[in-house]
Amino acid sequence: MWLATCLAGHTRAVSAQDQPPEIVELARALKHDPDLIYEYVLNNIETLPQFGSLKGPLGTLLDGKGTSHDQAELMIALLRQSGFEAYFVYGRIKIKADELTNWLGWTTATAASTARWVLGDSPALSIRLGQP
Repeated sequence: MWLATCLAGHTRAVSAQDQPPEIVELARALKHDPDLIYEYVLNNIETLPQFGSLKGPLGTLLDGKGTSHDQAELMIALLRQSGFEAYFVYGRIKIKADELTNWLGWTTATAASTARWVLGDSPALSIRLGQP
């Protein structure tokens, strides 16, 4: 599975004009703390199991859900607003079908019928259902 994530280093400030007011306010409310930003995205943004960006950072914040890419975009926006330089890093993970179904709250049958429909031929996920 391809997952989008971000790396950050405290090297430059970003002006409030670069971000929507909702992003500016949330970064301030989270005290510009990268740990609090990470925890906010982790605990408050639901994961949509699709590949790519669907909503962007503001749409993800407003809807409270987004793809892994959308979540990373939101985290990057919050980190940049907090004065960190942040950017995307892509990687690949291998995950067993039972771990995937557990993570997404699907049954194996649901995963078999839904994964191809939801993800299409994107590089997001390659699933082998059945024996590990």
